Amino acid sequence: MRKSIKMIAVSAAAVLGVATVGVGWAWFTESATAEATGGAGANMAALEVVGSPTYVYETGQNGLYPNHAANVKITVKNPSSNGIGVTITSVKPAATNPIVVTQLVPAAVNTGTNQNTCKGWLSQPASITPTVPAGEDLVLAPGDQVELTLANGVALSYEATNICQGMTFTTQWDIESQNN
Repeated sequence: MRKSIKMIAVSAAAVLGVATVGVGWAWFTESATAEATGGAGANMAALEVVGSPTYVYETGQNGLYPNHAANVKITVKNPSSNGIGVTITSVKPAATNPIVVTQLVPAAVNTGTNQNTCKGWLSQPASITPTVPAGEDLVLAPGDQVELTLANGVALSYEATNICQGMTFTTQWDIESQNN
């Protein structure tokens, strides 16, 4: 009977993903040892982006102007099918390539050098506290989604010159969550 108890304890620790360092011991009245194999920790599903993120410019504007900022709206979904809810814990610019300038207009100024110059005039806050629509929160049950508003999520420096007029750019974000 003690053999099966040890097997259950080892399996439970593996399923929970608990990592321990130390010496394990058990008291047996006979020399047989039981081991459980094949235990695995479960993985949380990564949040998914639903639709395309949008930029919300100042009232009456249809683009980003020097010395101005825009809000970024991103809808994220918890695609989990294993019953695990999550809470969004942080939003930061992506660790790699947080801003990409993809095109400048007119074509004569659309060079890699000019794209990099314009990219240098765009900025994002180091971290941001997202807001959500009234009545919603940052806790997502499996299948739930929420629209995050990242206030002043991207800004264009006052130094930006005319080569950045009509540029197309994207911002990328790391949205972290933890299971509930």
